[in-house]
Amino acid sequence: MGSGIARAATNIKTGRGGLVDADFVAQTAQLIFGGDDTSFRGAGTRNIMEKLKTMAVVPSGVPEDLLSSYDLLRDVQTALRIQDERARNQLPTEAVEWAVLAQLLGFETTHSAQTAIEEKMDQMRAAYDEAMDALADGLTR
Repeated sequence: MGSGIARAATNIKTGRGGLVDADFVAQTAQLIFGGDDTSFRGAGTRNIMEKLKTMAVVPSGVPEDLLSSYDLLRDVQTALRIQDERARNQLPTEAVEWAVLAQLLGFETTHSAQTAIEEKMDQMRAAYDEAMDALADGLTR
């Protein structure tokens, strides 16, 4: 993406910085805190991030970074599915597919869509690393 379509065909669900990073943080928090706090049980990713924010068990800003990345990637996932009329999690490989995706997402250019997605995936992975480190540190105290 950054240089044209360098990260084309990246999986926005399971790839590095993908949707499952936020889901995994949420599920880890459920395992750690759900035994004592029943409100963690059955709660979705968004609700868990809100709980982590209020509990201050991960660094400030991390839940917000996870959620903002999660939101954009969910929008990308939806746009990919609209584009192909089937379940799809891979970013496009062709310039024309990128143009359609950018338009569906409301970006003015393909480059701006690629840049935004790449930045959010990088942000997701960085926030994931911080959250998991903080959760692991909490277990060892």
